[in-house]
Amino acid sequence: LSFAIGRTVSVISAIVAALLIMLIVRTLSKDWVGAVLAGSALLLTPHLSQVSLIGGPDTLGFALSLAGVYAALRVRRPALAVALAVVCFVAAAFTSPVQVLPALAAAVAHFAQQRSWRHVAWLVVGVAALSAAVFVLLEAATGGGFSVNVLAALGRAFSRDRWLGYLINMTVRSGMVLIMIVLFFFVERLGDGSSA
Repeated sequence: LSFAIGRTVSVISAIVAALLIMLIVRTLSKDWVGAVLAGSALLLTPHLSQVSLIGGPDTLGFALSLAGVYAALRVRRPALAVALAVVCFVAAAFTSPVQVLPALAAAVAHFAQQRSWRHVAWLVVGVAALSAAVFVLLEAATGGGFSVNVLAALGRAFSRDRWLGYLINMTVRSGMVLIMIVLFFFVERLGDGSSA
């Protein structure tokens, strides 16, 4: 079998994720330089570039979760923002479950900061309800095989050895990202400290 389709989707997802990070940082800071640096830093992360080349589902899940955060931040009508974020988060949860919780927490924090508790509730309830509905449909369609595969995948994703390996990998192989972070803090101290 050819892995070209999966790898293409994964590489495109990595580029989309970098663009979404750039747009999210631009939305929050109004600073294009910081936004471009943030998006570039993502593409310099070794784990992302390795996963993108392999063609795993994590990159697509990451892009979908970032799309949910961006929808929550940018869409003017809160009800539409919540609906789009729910769809993105559920799609991310069924693509790569480990990607959805940080993004969902960021969207909840955004609505909570605006004291829009009704939208926080709709977001959480919407993600839970739609996830349950999709899960039941997939269970019925696969005769119970979906949950068996999901539990096996989650067991591998949350293993101690895997996370320790990620931490060591990020520390040892993220030299460019660490240099950019240090440079950012150095240059930022030279300025007036404003984000405008």
